[in-house]
Amino acid sequence: LVMLADKRMIKGFRNALLGAEIGKRQTIGLQPAEAFGERDDSLIKLIPLQKFREQGFDPAPGMSVSLDDYRGRVQSVSGGRVRVDLNHELAGREVSYEFKVNRKISEPAAKLEALAEEVFGTDVAVSLNAGVAEAKSGMAAMSKEGYGDRKVLLLQNAMLYIPEISKFVWTEEFDRGQEKA
Repeated sequence: LVMLADKRMIKGFRNALLGAEIGKRQTIGLQPAEAFGERDDSLIKLIPLQKFREQGFDPAPGMSVSLDDYRGRVQSVSGGRVRVDLNHELAGREVSYEFKVNRKISEPAAKLEALAEEVFGTDVAVSLNAGVAEAKSGMAAMSKEGYGDRKVLLLQNAMLYIPEISKFVWTEEFDRGQEKA
């Protein structure tokens, strides 16, 4: 499931999806500017080794690290300094995608159903009437690992990507007969 309103999607791939023919397999090639951008030397930083040790770990070349709001990869560690590349690992590279659009969902209720199925499979029933989205979950959904996180994910994505939703109501049902399931 791909949400074209997702701002994190790279521009070139989003544009290809918008113009794609349903049911046809396609391959596209994207230049760096349409994909993950050009490499930016200003995103290579020298950070004192002590800053990492204060956080309780010793960096090593190749290690992924989070720094401020960036993710990066340690290039080298020497002389009490750590060289970190904060560019996306595919920055400066041409990338290609092979894809097929199976269907386009434009009706708000169908979007909600697709989101619920993506997150919970068939364990949560959803509906949308007059701007009010309703979800109903039973023991099958509530017993899945990460139920709370999945619930929040569905709520957030529904409110973010389906502007027709003004309110979301979630009902959790427990039937004593389900105890043995």
